[in-house]
Amino acid sequence: MQLTGPWTLRQLNATKVDFAVMQIPSGVHPATSVGGENLFLLKASPAEEQAAIEFITYVLSEDFQTEWAIGTGYLPVNLRSRQSDRYQTYVAHNPAVKVFLQQADKGRSRPIGVGYNRISESLGQAIEAVLLNKRSPQAALQMAQDRLELAISR
Repeated sequence: MQLTGPWTLRQLNATKVDFAVMQIPSGVHPATSVGGENLFLLKASPAEEQAAIEFITYVLSEDFQTEWAIGTGYLPVNLRSRQSDRYQTYVAHNPAVKVFLQQADKGRSRPIGVGYNRISESLGQAIEAVLLNKRSPQAALQMAQDRLELAISR
């Protein structure tokens, strides 16, 4: 089992391994994470700020998002791009993408804060240990908590 996104579908298809794609299992509230790629507009001269705005406008446009999504496998953030005939043709030829699109509306951004990477890594290792039957869920979470408490106490 692998928790990943649509950007890996090309590589998985190239392996010729029989695989399936499903939404992340959920209990009460379905969820997934979104983000990881960010655009920032920093304070600069008026000309530089205007150029940055034009660039960001272009990158978020329907045409660019459609081209980017088809070329990379990432989901377009522009909803018109997702609905475009060109992207829908791509999805029809790559039906596994539908699973990621269906789950996208349940996505939340990762928290921003000191130590987030350590928390994320510890939880990821706990999930992996459970999925590989190396630890019970309780033992894996306790191990993650112990690791985090040790890191925080330093």
